[in-house]
Amino acid sequence: MTLSRDRHMADFTLQVSYVDDTLTPIYSSVSDSRARVKSLDYLRAVLTRLGIRIPESMFKAAARDTDRSLEQQIVEHFDDGSTRVTKL
Repeated sequence: MTLSRDRHMADFTLQVSYVDDTLTPIYSSVSDSRARVKSLDYLRAVLTRLGIRIPESMFKAAARDTDRSLEQQIVEHFDDGSTRVTKL
């Protein structure tokens, strides 16, 4: 699953995929026409509807991305609240 801030579109993106990336994603906010702007609250509701729980730290990190301009990075979030950052 990928939750990120799209600075060019000024909204958030979410993609939920199978482990096997050759399959069609379970959900992709890019192709979700029901919401014009994908807020974190909207995406949280999508995850709830899909029965998917993610660490709260992912939402907090995505929200922080709106407040500052960060270099591109991948942050892995774990259930215990720990993270691992990979700079791109």
